[in-house]
Amino acid sequence: MRMMHNFFRIGGVAADLPHGWIDKCLDFCDYFFTGVVEYQKLITRNPIFLEWVEGIGIVSGKEVLSFLFCDFIL
Repeated sequence: MRMMHNFFRIGGVAADLPHGWIDKCLDFCDYFFTGVVEYQKLITRNPIFLEWVEGIGIVSGKEVLSFLFCDFIL
């Protein structure tokens, strides 16, 4: 965790965003969105990546619902 627990306070946070942060964030979004199609191809069609991740962390639908709803509805 990069943020310390005392950063969050009642009514907000300890410090506001630095000047220019929003512009830098929007610039990054523009940069990132131009490559989304390429990133998707790298992940969905890359046999090395698929071999690395297929079959890892398989959970059933019932397990997912129990995680989401903390067993309240099951």
